Amino acid sequence: MADTKVLIVEDESIVALDIRMRLKRKGYTVVGVADTGDDAVAMALNLDPDIVLMDVRLKGDKDGIAAVQEIRRRRQMTVIYLTASMDPPTVQRAHAIAPAPFLPKPFEITELCALIDSSVNKREVQ
Repeated sequence: MADTKVLIVEDESIVALDIRMRLKRKGYTVVGVADTGDDAVAMALNLDPDIVLMDVRLKGDKDGIAAVQEIRRRRQMTVIYLTASMDPPTVQRAHAIAPAPFLPKPFEITELCALIDSSVNKREVQ
């Protein structure tokens, strides 16, 4: 969806740049890139993206799950976790604290776009 505003939260700068470039080529608007949980919260609240792509493991004291929890306490926001951390305790913690779909890394851009579109469409219907 060409008018979808995306916030990328990823602490690996080369990965964030790759996701940003691939999403832009697909017509998405990337409103920002954050690399810490605190920056993710601030940017999500200030930039009001349609969707947040959240890495679970981030630099600093606040991981992606805690960041999503804080964002959602203040505003209803659609999130997709992008992570290589698909171990059961992490998934269970995310579902208990701040539920959102997981897309394991590495992923194909078509998978990501399909998940973004379905998540944004689901939110608009509700």
